[in-house]
Amino acid sequence: MKTLLTEEQLQTGIARLAQEITQEYGDRPITIVAIMTGALVLLADLIRRLEMPIRVSLIQASSYRGGMTSGELSMDDSSMLDIADRDCLLLDDIFDTGKTLSLV
Repeated sequence: MKTLLTEEQLQTGIARLAQEITQEYGDRPITIVAIMTGALVLLADLIRRLEMPIRVSLIQASSYRGGMTSGELSMDDSSMLDIADRDCLLLDDIFDTGKTLSLV
């Protein structure tokens, strides 16, 4: 298996992302909508670095079932918080085709 990014590179990227979010939102509250289950570790690492008020909402979306090829996307938003009139950040761990983010 080939290592694409080291742990240090990942943490540096997460710190940079947290800084950009802080610059954009300041002290305004945000709701982070994380696409599970892949974004769980990224979500935890990111929210530890943010200081503004944060609400976390989860959504289950997946098109990979038992393989590496994407199929039909299924989505479960039953645990989703009400995000009307709120600043939201959609968080996913891997961006390849963009289909998941488009649907969500």
